[in-house]
This record gives sequence, C-alpha cells and structure tokens, in this order.
Amino acid sequence: MLGRRETAYLNAVTDNVDLALLKVIRSYQELSLLITLKKHTPETLAAGRQELSDFGEYMKAYIEAYTDTELDDGKNWNFPKMHAHTHVFDDIEHKGVSRNFGTKIDEAMHGSTRNAYLRQTNFKNVSPQILKSEHRRLVGKYIRDQLDDLDQNFQREWDGEEPEEETPTDIQVFENVAIGAVDADLSLDNLEQAKPNDTAFTRFRLRLAEFLSDSLLLYGYKLPGGRRIKLLPENKFLEDWADEADYLRCNPNFHGRPRYDGALVKTPAGEIFVKLIYMFKIELDDKNTYSLALVQPLDTPRGRISAKDRALKLIRVREKPRRAAEFIFVQSIIRGAVLVSAGDQEGDHLVMDVLDGDMYLRLKRLVPR
Repeated sequence: MLGRRETAYLNAVTDNVDLALLKVIRSYQELSLLITLKKHTPETLAAGRQELSDFGEYMKAYIEAYTDTELDDGKNWNFPKMHAHTHVFDDIEHKGVSRNFGTKIDEAMHGSTRNAYLRQTNFKNVSPQILKSEHRRLVGKYIRDQLDDLDQNFQREWDGEEPEEETPTDIQVFENVAIGAVDADLSLDNLEQAKPNDTAFTRFRLRLAEFLSDSLLLYGYKLPGGRRIKLLPENKFLEDWADEADYLRCNPNFHGRPRYDGALVKTPAGEIFVKLIYMFKIELDDKNTYSLALVQPLDTPRGRISAKDRALKLIRVREKPRRAAEFIFVQSIIRGAVLVSAGDQEGDHLVMDVLDGDMYLRLKRLVPR
C-alpha cells in the first residue's frame, strides 16, 4: 500500500519522515489485524473504527513529512486503495466478518479457474466445464501431496531427522497442556551436577521444594502427609520437552541449535511473560506426579516509556537475572509468545502482538495503551 520507494530508503530519510512512516506501518498492521478478526464484538468494532481514524491521521502526517523531501517525486496519494477501508467496519457490522465478503482467503484460487476457462472450455455454458476441470485438478493435487509426504518421510528416515512440527506420539495431557518427547529419568543430584555454571539452577532442589510447599495448596493440591516437602538428592523426575497447541519448544538441541521459546503464563500476581528454561515432571511421596517448568520471568521495565516505544505502541519486556528463575506449573501456561530482541538494550525484548488476533486482544487488555 505504501509502495516500495519509502521502504527502500527507510534508513536514508530524516527522523521525522522515518518516525511518521513507522507510525503508519504500525497502525496499518493493527488495522489489518482488526479487519481480519474471525469474531467481532462491539468492543472490537469500536477499536477498529478508532484505529481507522488514527490511520488516516498518521497517513496525513506522513504525507506532510514526505512532501518536499528528496524522496518526493510528486506521488498522487489519492488512489482507490487508500479509501478501501473507509466503510469496512460498517460492512462487517452488516455482512459479518470480512472473510465472508473478501477475497483474501482464496485469491490464489482464481488463477487456476482462469486457466480452466481459457484452455478447457468452449466459452459456452462454462460453469460445469470449469467445475469438472477443478475437480480433476484437486484430485491430482491430493494424490501429488500424498506422494510428496511419503517421499519426505522416507527422506527423513534416511537422514535420521525428525520433522519440525510433527506431534510426538508419547503425549501426556495435563489440563490445558500436552507434554511429549519424554526423556530418561534423571535424579536431582545429577541435574545439579550437569548445570554447575547455570545460575538458573542454583539451589534447584531447595527452591523446588519451597515452591511446591508454598504452591500446591494454592493450586488446589494437598501436601504429601500434610507437611512441607523435602526433596532428597536421589529424588528422580522425568525430563520432558514441552509440546503444546502452540508447539512450545524447550530443547537444548532442536535441529542442531538451542531453542527456548517465550510464553504468556498466569501467576497469582497476574499474567506475565517468561522464557522457558527447563520442563519436567516430578513424583512426590504421595505418588502424585506434577508437571513443572523452570522459567526466566520478563518484567515491564521500570521508569518512563521511551518516546519511540510510545509512538509505535511497542510492548517492551526485560529479562530478570537468570539467577532469579522461578518455577511454575505447566498448566499455568496460557499460550506461546514471540519475543524479539529489542537490540538497543541487552535483555530487552519486544512482544510481537500483531501476529494473530488472540495475542493482540490479550495485550490490549493486559497493557492498556
């Protein structure tokens, strides 16, 4: 929508034009996400109309900043796509969500239909002829996809690789979380010896016992024997790598490199972002098994929000020291979160809130702007 020229010269423009363009891009992302929501409420429609108004203001500011600069080539901004969104939320209110009347979900489909019309019809009573051609095409595509999948599976077996997003077969479900890819038993003593230089595992056994003693009752569990928990060095637990509906990864060697995903979790104090460090199950004296995770919390930085973050509606979180790692029950994981390094401050991350509607709406509630 904004053209290629502005993007290509983003690093060369003045600060005013730079910031104005980034505001437009951010607003456009939010507007596009609100338009394509699969479910609308009066609140989301109101938010969409407000964002549409904001987008218009940001666009005017950008055009003013852009005019009379070295990039100004006399571009006429009065073109149809600039006005395409003007009535979109009225249309949603009258016709339902945008997928009911838009072409976004099937734009690529029209190419094969056009080819069938041009090459396989006599241009008379074309609908049945196109339908027959499309049926043949889809049957052929289905067969080809099955053969391609078979070839890929054979190739993975030959190479000794695992598919990236394949669901593990040894899944165990705990309320809203499914855990898979179970590894061998490991004692607490062996774990502490295996992580001597990682401050997240300092006093691991004692901290875990404190967490379980303090939290089991809070989450509706009973303390074994009614007494605070003591964990001995030889206590064993099962080591797991988590696979949830979001396919969260907590693995030191995921396809040849470490991968520790971010997540949004629910705690007694509220919802927070964390980075996964370690996931495991432990069996206590009462023979009950609990699924836990060691996580590195990320807090909102203290002090004033920077002008740049405020202008671009960026949500910044900052890692706590690794030695401040905490335990959580895996059932408290709400969903995965994409956290991107901010780059300007070590340990700071930006939450990608415009990748899907669920995260966007959650953060609008969690972090009012």
